[in-house]
Amino acid sequence: MRRRHFLIFSVIISVTVLAAWLFISSKHFRTHGESPYLTGEVEAEQARQKVVYRDAKGRQLTEEEIADASGWVDWDRVGSENISFHAMELFRAGMSQFGKGSRTVEEHDANAYKAIELLKQASAEAPAWPTPPHEIARTYLMFFHDTENAERFYRRVDKLAPHGYFDTKVALDCLRRVRSRELDPGIYEVYITDRYWIDSKMKRSLFEKLIKQYPKFPAAWKELAVYRDTDSSKLEAIERGLSENPDDDTKGVLLINKAVIAARQGDRSMALRILGDLALDPESTSFVAALAKVAIRNTLHPSEAGAKMLYYDPNW
Repeated sequence: MRRRHFLIFSVIISVTVLAAWLFISSKHFRTHGESPYLTGEVEAEQARQKVVYRDAKGRQLTEEEIADASGWVDWDRVGSENISFHAMELFRAGMSQFGKGSRTVEEHDANAYKAIELLKQASAEAPAWPTPPHEIARTYLMFFHDTENAERFYRRVDKLAPHGYFDTKVALDCLRRVRSRELDPGIYEVYITDRYWIDSKMKRSLFEKLIKQYPKFPAAWKELAVYRDTDSSKLEAIERGLSENPDDDTKGVLLINKAVIAARQGDRSMALRILGDLALDPESTSFVAALAKVAIRNTLHPSEAGAKMLYYDPNW
């Protein structure tokens, strides 16, 4: 009997305590607008939704949008919705031709032409997919130095992916300059090759030589800005690149690096204005918008690496 009374008493006490807790919580919520037990979650959500930049047209960027920015664009996903199995098989068959061994120049060229033919079939099967025509353009250019066909297929890619696809913007810009005799044939291929050198001093030397020969080559100025030693010499390269009517990707990277230097020199407001406008502008390329968000995060929450580096194109 005593045990039964004790259990009943314990239940009554527990219910009373729970009721009191609910009453106090609801009273606090009515008074302060939030439960004390949710304060941490609310504050965290408010922090994520904090506006870090608002442009002149009222578009805004939040902390949440820059928190997970990587600066990377997954080109394989661009225009890849609803690709048929047959189109993918044709594409893979085309790309496999590049892995075939060749003993002679004739065999090498035959494999490349076979790849082009299969990639054209893949493109016909999936006409909204920019990857096959992009690979066709690169093959014409890098294997056969056929700038006319390369430019034709790069234009097709640009039409399918107007906000950019891999190296298409800079490739088209360079090929147009070759066609207008502003650059010599083969210079884009030289530019691509020079980018893949690992040694930074070697890269700087190569691009210094390139801009001496072709001072109206904005993409080369963009590369050189990364490898020069001082902020003043970097800014000189950036401004020269901007003055030569660069393509949208090159222009965006030049402006981002100009903002990085401004932030490093203490003008954070100028840096955020440049970066915020690039991140929010619907005309920005996908790559530039993605990279601008990374630069904003590093400007607002500087790290040693973010404070010292200029941005390089990681999508190549």
